Amino acid sequence: MTEQNERHRIHTVITRSAILHVEDALEIGKLRLFALSYERGKGAKATAYHFLDVADARPLLTDLAAGRLAEEYTEFKGSPNGGDPVSRVLKVKDKPDARSPIIIELANGPGEVIGQGAIKPKGKPTAQVAIFLSRWEARKLALAVLEWLQAYAMLQVIGLADQVTPAPEATAEDVGERAGAAVEPVTTKTDQNRPPAPAEPAAPAGATTFWRAAYSAGYTQEAAKGYVVKAGGDWGRALAMLNGNGR
Repeated sequence: MTEQNERHRIHTVITRSAILHVEDALEIGKLRLFALSYERGKGAKATAYHFLDVADARPLLTDLAAGRLAEEYTEFKGSPNGGDPVSRVLKVKDKPDARSPIIIELANGPGEVIGQGAIKPKGKPTAQVAIFLSRWEARKLALAVLEWLQAYAMLQVIGLADQVTPAPEATAEDVGERAGAAVEPVTTKTDQNRPPAPAEPAAPAGATTFWRAAYSAGYTQEAAKGYVVKAGGDWGRALAMLNGNGR
């Protein structure tokens, strides 16, 4: 994916006192959360960030997408930072009686290495930002990020299939080239005297080709599905319409 300072922002939430960005760090199997608290007319007061593993993000986001957090979530992480450990703590809470019941809190500060390299907070954090969300805003955030994770997973599956599965019409020569082997075709006199066969037309676009193009161009599933519906289920026509949109 992209470098840290060029990460794609999957979703952003802006409240009266804070901003939360959820960014793509999927090349390392994580989501990067960046939070900033501010005061109108005075600028930023504090900034904090956290890297959340995708394996932990999925159930957490699924709970938020359903509108209610099953239990409070707390995660302690950090980095050695050249011998001066930094602690990063993420907390997600659900206060049912509050006007903005979902609270996402990020805290950064000095840390202490324990055990096999785990880092725990050492004293008070130097930066702490809390985002207070309505259930509606929490659901919007969760669904947007889950959709992005699903699209990324589908692209991985498509890419993996292309690497390990020869196309249905692949010949022995094709497979040999992919495996790095030299496969010599057998030529007979009959073959030499036979006129070349006419070139076969390219296979029509299928679902895999369409979805790869759609996700590469940044379409959501719903937006891309609209082209398939307009094309009456014809993947080739849907792909042509998609490409003709200029995206």
